Order: sequence, then C-alpha cells, then structure tokens
Amino acid sequence: MFGPPLGTSVLLLAILSAPLTALAADDTSTEQARKRWREGVAAFDAQDYELARAAFAQVYALKPSPPVLRNLGEAEVAAGHYVDGANHLAQFLREAEGLDAEERAMVERSFEKAAQVVGRIELTTNVDGAKVFVDGKQVAITPVDHPLFVEPGWREVRISKGAREIQRLIETTAGQAYPLTLLLDEPPASAPPPTTDDVSPTTLELDSSSDWKLPVVLSGGVLALAGIGAGGYFLARANRLAGDADAQRDRLGGSSLARCTEAPDADCAELDRTVDAGRRAEQLAVGGFVAGGALAVGTALAWWLWPNQERSDRPRTGVRVTPWSNPASATWGGTLSGTF
Repeated sequence: MFGPPLGTSVLLLAILSAPLTALAADDTSTEQARKRWREGVAAFDAQDYELARAAFAQVYALKPSPPVLRNLGEAEVAAGHYVDGANHLAQFLREAEGLDAEERAMVERSFEKAAQVVGRIELTTNVDGAKVFVDGKQVAITPVDHPLFVEPGWREVRISKGAREIQRLIETTAGQAYPLTLLLDEPPASAPPPTTDDVSPTTLELDSSSDWKLPVVLSGGVLALAGIGAGGYFLARANRLAGDADAQRDRLGGSSLARCTEAPDADCAELDRTVDAGRRAEQLAVGGFVAGGALAVGTALAWWLWPNQERSDRPRTGVRVTPWSNPASATWGGTLSGTF
C-alpha cells in the first residue's frame, strides 16, 4: 500500500473534506453518510487506506456523487485494489465537471498508477441494452464507450440480452488494452403465415428453378423403383398362389368345379380363398407396375425438360405429373401436362 505524495497531502485532504457541505440535509441516510465520510477522511489521513476505502464505499452507496467517487477511487488505489480504483477514477474523470488542472493531474496520476498494473478491455458490440459480465459479475450495460479494467490473466467475458448470449475467454495483460468484439445474433424474424395454392395433394408441380431438379428427380426415381419392385413382388405371389390353386384342384379331382358347386366342403373353401388371394395379388402387381412405370416416365421427362438455370432468358416452363387410380376396376395411371 502507499499514501499520497507529501507535496499533495494537504490538497488531497482538502478535497476529501469538500463534500461535507453537500451532505447538509437532515434525513437519516444523509446523517449516516456524513458520519461515514468523517470516518473515511480520518482513516485516509491516518494512512489506514483499507478502512477509508470501506467508509467511502458506504458513503457512495448512500449518496453517490463525483467527489465521493473520486475519494473512493483514491482510497482503493492506495489500499491496493487497483481494478476498482482504476474503474472508479476513470468514471470520475469522465463525469466530473469544473476540475482545475492541478486536481485533474492528481487524479490522473493515481489512475495511471492503477492502470499500469491491470488489464483493460475495449468492448465493441452490436446491441444496446445488453448486460456485460466479467467472470460472472455484471460490470456494465451496452453500449460501453469506455475501457473495462480487469485483473490481468484469463477472463471470461459474456454479454446477454433476453435469450441471446455470447461469451469469450480472453487473456489480458497488465497495462495493455485488449480489443474485444462480441456480436449477438439478431432475433429470428417471425415466419410468414402459410399460404395455400390451387394444386391438389396428388399433383406434383415442378418448379423451373434448377435448385429443385435433383431432389425431385431422385425422389421420383426412388418411388418408381418402389412401385416396380412392389409389382414384381405381387406378381411372384400371384404365380405362387396360382400354382397352389392348381395343386388343390388336382387333389379334388377332375370334377372339382361340379363338386364345389353342388356340395362345397372345407377343401372347396380353401380353394376359393387361394383363388381370391391370387386375383388380388395380380391386381396389386398390375397397379405397382403401372404406378412405377408412370413415375419412371415422369421422372425421365422431368430430367430432360427441366429448364437449366443458365437458360433464364427463355420462357419459364413447367411439368405437372398427376397420378390417378380407380380402386373399383383395380387400374392406375397418370396424366402428364405442362408447357414444353
């Protein structure tokens, strides 16, 4: 710890005593502030800077003013609390008015002594009203147009506003400035309400933008393969069921039709089920082949007719593929339309 230079002790004590007249009101907080003020002045004069710092901190909490802030900063620097002293003296130099040259020079000497042994962060942000934290302690609210003095070494700096937050781990050096830019993301814009168009759910509109070409063609190819594969599966099943039906007829004998018509039994019922299942499998096989073929044709046409992005000077074209089905007749198909 250190005291004021001998040549300035009388002037400093006079400055320390100056705000007493400003605390002349008779309310309880003012009386407490005046009492703590006298204790701080006496402690500073006795070079008990730690006690003076505590007393002036209580005065500033009760009656904040530039003179009290200056005395608090002087006591903090003298007591070795350089970060607090640098921040408070810098604030005093920004806010105080009417300082003469000698008084400002005294404050600047104390400030420079503290600034040489602490780190300094010069913060730039893109949001006003955000809270600034250093090592978990709030130290400012943006915009911050002055340096933030911190202990040298690794520091965690964080700014937050609402749900948005960003933090950075930095290493500061005594006596040097650390320029730091922290940008909060802009809040997401409200999504526009969904719109409806006149395209039915079973209609696929192909936009002329080439960005959609590959996804649409790949999707169409996959669906076409799935349809053809399903047709092949049900065709194989239909053939197997047809073979099972022939085997059942052989077991019933040559008069199986007459027998099952006149006196149907369990064997006849099993034959009927096999025949019906075979017919359904045939219908599904036809449907799979038709749907897969239609999708394959539509996908191929989309690939060849989709306009290229570099040909934007030509009229825009579009292709519409509309699948259709008729469950009653077990038929499927598709309609291809558009401008070519």
